[in-house]
Amino acid sequence: MKRVFFDQRKVVIMATNRNVYVEKLKGNIEQWNAGIDEFQAKVDAQVAFLQQIWGMKAGRQEAEGKPADFKRQVKRFGKT
Repeated sequence: MKRVFFDQRKVVIMATNRNVYVEKLKGNIEQWNAGIDEFQAKVDAQVAFLQQIWGMKAGRQEAEGKPADFKRQVKRFGKT
């Protein structure tokens, strides 16, 4: 049987390279998380803005219908 000897220097270099790679990946994940948080904040702001617009449009539609209702009531009660 053949004996295999490990060079301790190679093992240390491989472990160091692995640690560098892992730290690089952790940095990438942190950047992605920051980007996701920024995007989520933009989406939340846009949703709030759209909800305000929808509320204003509903109020406008309600206000546009009131003059017609008022005219009908005046005609109905005004003739008696």
